[in-house]
Amino acid sequence: MLSQDFFDLRGGPPIVAVIGMCDGVHRGHRQLIEVQMALARAMYAQPVVITFTQSPRQVLTGRGPGLLTLPQDKQALIEVLGPRVKMIDFTLAFASLPWEEFLSQMVSRLHAVGIVCGQNHRFGAGGEGNAACLLEWARQHRLQVRVVPQAMHRGMPVSSSRIRLCVQRGDIPSATDMLGHAITWHGQVTHGRGIAGGRGVPTANLPLEEGRLMPPNGVYACRVDVAGQRGLAAVANLGIGPTLKDGRCRRLEVHLLEGEPGDLSGREMAVRPVAFLREEQPFASVDALFAQVRRDSARACEVLRQSAIR
Repeated sequence: MLSQDFFDLRGGPPIVAVIGMCDGVHRGHRQLIEVQMALARAMYAQPVVITFTQSPRQVLTGRGPGLLTLPQDKQALIEVLGPRVKMIDFTLAFASLPWEEFLSQMVSRLHAVGIVCGQNHRFGAGGEGNAACLLEWARQHRLQVRVVPQAMHRGMPVSSSRIRLCVQRGDIPSATDMLGHAITWHGQVTHGRGIAGGRGVPTANLPLEEGRLMPPNGVYACRVDVAGQRGLAAVANLGIGPTLKDGRCRRLEVHLLEGEPGDLSGREMAVRPVAFLREEQPFASVDALFAQVRRDSARACEVLRQSAIR
């Protein structure tokens, strides 16, 4: 996946743009894209989402949040909805661009004929541009603008920040509901020590993706895609494996509850967490650990039977 500097972008056909971080591509972002697609059709223009590879807060303060969607996932989630994606690097030079100059460049250089934004959208140096500024500027420059109200969930606005809080608490169902799609973790299965396999509960070890926001350590009911099989029931431990004390870093250990995928080493795996089952904990013995894994597996099967996530 390639990213560009905003100042290197060049225009082509007329576009209707959505601009922003779009982390998670949640229900609110999807509302924006629905409006964008309708406006683009009406104007015979191309729908384009201009989004960033990294969090603006990370660039501006050095302390950005973990991401709900890494750039490649975000691009795939957006493109399946219809728009093209232009992935740009959020730089200090871009951040210092006054909002009027940003809009001028969108029109003159990128051939924007329409912009769709949320009611709380901020843009330009210091976040001084907002929806009201955009509407006033658009009236003077014959730019079509649509300002979309925030999506709501249980009486509260849907936002990436609120979804991150749910993930950090391990509230996977609420995060999934606000996203409008399953959380998905990706990784390549690595070799383990074979201890779990020797006990009849083989696990696939996945290193964590750099930059991805993860929930608390613990045991999760999951759905898994691997080796050409989709939606397999699984139970996964996220953490350090304190009972075996192997000194490895935080990782995901996935035990499939169905399917016969064979040796998974080196295979790409997609894991969709469905629900948090319990906290990670040390056990007095290996026997006690694997007795608990079997109880976790039974509970995961029950949870997954009741879930719409496949």
